[in-house]
Amino acid sequence: MLGIVILNYNSFEHLYNLLKELKEIANTWPVVVVDNRSEEAGFQRLKEFIHSECSSVNLLRNPNNLGYFKGNLEGVKFLKEQFSCTHALILNPDVGSDDWRGVISTGMEHFQKDIFIAGPRIVIPSFTDVSSPILRFTTLSEAFFNFAFPLSYILRRYLIARKSRRSQYVFAVEGSAYFIDVKKMIAIQDYFKDIFLYGEEIIYGKVAERNSWKIYYDYNIVIKHFHPPRMTGSSYESFYYESIKKMLKMFDANPIGEALLLFSFRYKMFIRSIVSKFL
Repeated sequence: MLGIVILNYNSFEHLYNLLKELKEIANTWPVVVVDNRSEEAGFQRLKEFIHSECSSVNLLRNPNNLGYFKGNLEGVKFLKEQFSCTHALILNPDVGSDDWRGVISTGMEHFQKDIFIAGPRIVIPSFTDVSSPILRFTTLSEAFFNFAFPLSYILRRYLIARKSRRSQYVFAVEGSAYFIDVKKMIAIQDYFKDIFLYGEEIIYGKVAERNSWKIYYDYNIVIKHFHPPRMTGSSYESFYYESIKKMLKMFDANPIGEALLLFSFRYKMFIRSIVSKFL
């Protein structure tokens, strides 16, 4: 049984469009919107909209903003307890599809292959960027990326684009839309106890490697992500920096490597601030 989880935080306009798309399938596959303590006015708009136009959609509200993974986890646990779901489709509010039934039907085919996570081809309308699959993360490769920025950014985007042209097993997939095994997601929640935001895909990849679980990228499943092009802002940097520090302690407890990577990250942030002034 599959269920759909959508994590919302002050994203009513995007969520409004997504729920209209999912409305007709919500009776076939249960949908739960988990509100991560949005502003009160926005939450009331969402609550009224679901009550009047999408009554088959379930709505939960977290007592506070739990962050990305833990917020989604509340929805996954709800689907497991209320609908006995064994798999979930995790969606950002700012995604869409012309054929959700086709997306889900194709995604469900992977459930017979003992897949931990299956990710679709993510396309950004009116932009040529490719965000999935995600390349393998190591301390040295990330330090190299930071020191070689921004040329490394161009190289990474090229490598991801080339890898995205066919279905295959991968290190990780982008977190805006993916299918996941419910039991495994609940089992790994301790890895995320100190992670609030960003880097979740890398943790998924590292945990999958540690447990010999499979992550699959499916070129034939297409989901649109209405997301601005990269390099347009740096608000995520502080959260990502903190997440990286915590991930290194979990997966690569090497003081020298940690120091190198964190120094390189600060260096990249400095270079990025200079580059952004000219863009």
